[in-house]
Amino acid sequence: MVYYGLPVLVQQLFGLNINDINKMVFCVITFSIYYGAYLSEVLRPAYLSVRKEQHDAAYGLGYTKLQTNIHVVIPQMLSVALPSLGNEVINLVHQSSILFVLGTVDLMGKADMIVSTDFTSSPLLTYFCAGIIYWIFTIVIMIIVHQVEKRVDVYKGDTLQDGGIS
Repeated sequence: MVYYGLPVLVQQLFGLNINDINKMVFCVITFSIYYGAYLSEVLRPAYLSVRKEQHDAAYGLGYTKLQTNIHVVIPQMLSVALPSLGNEVINLVHQSSILFVLGTVDLMGKADMIVSTDFTSSPLLTYFCAGIIYWIFTIVIMIIVHQVEKRVDVYKGDTLQDGGIS
């Protein structure tokens, strides 16, 4: 009902024809909302892992709240959140195949199109190649996240991840 009724409702209320808007815009909006919730659940515990004493020490040195967050909290927070952020980016790549339902052509959609139009190609081989490409994307993302983790580990500081008492 929402899928078919929404364009008519938007056109009647706002005078916009959303059928003319590129489908990729809706995909970006949808994934932004969807992953915004996941990222908040990754970043909130990372923020809470920075001890209150770190905030107090920064305020004692005369830092403003913005300076405290930029120079003290965020570097320590990133070292805690980065592994989970990397996992969420990998999930985003894997779940992008669902965009084919909305009519956008991604890697899996292209594989479906090849299988349905070229009957001489093997469907198993086509999907296997698509899987290999997803696997390569995943490996590249893992390598990038690992390199960033090594660089950010310098800022580990005094967080609650070591079982300390806040």
